Amino acid sequence: MQVCCSEFDRHYQYVLVYGVGTLCQIMVLLHYLGCLWIFFGSDYFENYEPDHVPWTIANEDFHGMSKLDLMVFSNYWVCTVITTVGYGDYTGSTTIEY
Repeated sequence: MQVCCSEFDRHYQYVLVYGVGTLCQIMVLLHYLGCLWIFFGSDYFENYEPDHVPWTIANEDFHGMSKLDLMVFSNYWVCTVITTVGYGDYTGSTTIEY
């Protein structure tokens, strides 16, 4: 017995699959951008520019923070910056961070 789907059902399935795929791509992009922001704010770039300290070192809120907490914060920050003008509570301090 063959089950026939209506045109509306096929369109609904296509839209659902396409939407979930797009959402996954956005989440992966946010993750990569969050990782880059953490990397640029790490102590690896401490002497990149004179008189500027990377954001994870300059801001005491991040001292002693676990890697998971830092990753959650960076993904939140990247998402906020991409979707709005940002809150302005945490900013980069070197040229590469901006």
